[in-house]
Amino acid sequence: MPNSTVRRWLLLAAVFSLGGCADGSLPGNPSRELDLPQLLSALPPLPDDRGSSAVHVTEINGKDTFNRALNAIDNGQALDLLSGINSTSWAIWWLNPPLAVISEIEVVIDVPDNEHVWLALSDFARGTWDIDGPLAAGKALVPNEARHRSASGNLYVAAIAQGGSQPTVQKLMLSTDNGWAIVHVDTEGNVGGSTSLAVVDGGPAISYYSFSDTSLKYASSSTTTGSSAEDWSVITLDSAGEVGNYSSLAEVEGQPAISYQDWSNSALKYARRGPGDIWTAVTVRTSDTGERVGEFTSLAVVNGYPLITHFDSDGGRLLHAQSITPTGMLEADWQNYVTDNDDDSVGKYNSLAVVDGKAAVSYFNSYTVNGLRYKWFSDPTKVRVASPYGEARYTSLAVVDGRPAISWYDTGTGYLRYSFSSSVHGTSNADWSTITLDLADNDNSPTSLAVIAGQPAICYSRRTSANSNQLYFAWSSTANGWNPADWRLAVVDDSSLYTGGFASLTEVDGKPAVSYYDASDGDLKYAIRLGP
Repeated sequence: MPNSTVRRWLLLAAVFSLGGCADGSLPGNPSRELDLPQLLSALPPLPDDRGSSAVHVTEINGKDTFNRALNAIDNGQALDLLSGINSTSWAIWWLNPPLAVISEIEVVIDVPDNEHVWLALSDFARGTWDIDGPLAAGKALVPNEARHRSASGNLYVAAIAQGGSQPTVQKLMLSTDNGWAIVHVDTEGNVGGSTSLAVVDGGPAISYYSFSDTSLKYASSSTTTGSSAEDWSVITLDSAGEVGNYSSLAEVEGQPAISYQDWSNSALKYARRGPGDIWTAVTVRTSDTGERVGEFTSLAVVNGYPLITHFDSDGGRLLHAQSITPTGMLEADWQNYVTDNDDDSVGKYNSLAVVDGKAAVSYFNSYTVNGLRYKWFSDPTKVRVASPYGEARYTSLAVVDGRPAISWYDTGTGYLRYSFSSSVHGTSNADWSTITLDLADNDNSPTSLAVIAGQPAICYSRRTSANSNQLYFAWSSTANGWNPADWRLAVVDDSSLYTGGFASLTEVDGKPAVSYYDASDGDLKYAIRLGP
């Protein structure tokens, strides 16, 4: 429900718009057009009202009203509308399921013989009530999203009795569609580790790891949205040993390319599709000194050349590899560097992005002092962005409103956090601020930050009970998301007990889309929000 301030303003608005009186009457015709200029001049400014419902409600008891007349009386879980011969009784219910389309509202009402009830939906397009009746029973209402919901997603349902009618409102049944199309992309064996989603050839594509045969796999859609299982085709790219973990997908010179770990050989590998749809895999860095390289790989194209950041778990170093050609199809194309070895363990959970035309990386320093670090490659400074209570896991770096921003998970508190720079390059500690978005409470929940329709958004797996994880979506109503009040949260997939692992978010056909792992059935899944 809204906070007390928002609720108070909405209550005033409801009372003014309905013309409610102390005796419970509704003077005049409630369906008439209002004199909006005169009404607005009498009211204070509208509340901010960006908040969404804290609970996704599917059934509302009749007594659980937002506002009511004095002669609307509780009857157990129901509500009696006790109108008199010369008085009217009414009640209002407030609905706002987060990030969901309301497809139907069934109002269950018992109406005595020869009596009637009227139902109404808030009509924000006209600034009045959309009245239906007189009715001799309840009815299923089908709202129009554009007309009946406010810009903040609020919808109000009213029931009205007059002339001595005394109906009983039992409940409201709310049917919603959260707008996400969910697809099982690959169901063969236990698949879907280390997913990485990108737009390739104009449609979504996913690189991922198969737990069953320890191989690198690639799924691509034949359509721009990939919203149907029939859209997807799957191939195995590399099965030479235990390969494919920590995959990162990007389009390089118009073709899909993937960085990943070869665990069997303690190596970093890179695969790219070439002419004739033939994939070529090369070893970028081998373990010649006993280190285990290729963990947490992140691939991006910087100034026309592919670049990969990765972690050396034995050496505790952040490394990067840069190709000297635009495709990186030969082992000789790659040059290897140490990015950060200031501590005994630095570089885990790294994420690469292009910031003002140069490479930048976020990562975790986990030995001497826990810290979230950031480095813009054209500056020697290694910035401590935040000091978490635990580990700064699963960092995800993106350019938001022209400046670097990072989503990450704080294992010490269980919180999903969002850090952002006030400068274009973010090369000073003073540039960075951090806010808390949600209690994710899932130590194995990668976060994925992307810009969707010009606004930041994050997908992550959220623990909802001791034995349940769900895929969540957080999105900002502003271009930078600097204020916690800018953000809303919603469930994307709660269809199984353990879902949402290895989430990777990107914009597909102008819409948010995410690839992820469902551990309950061992499937690679993909969701795209097609609704408004």
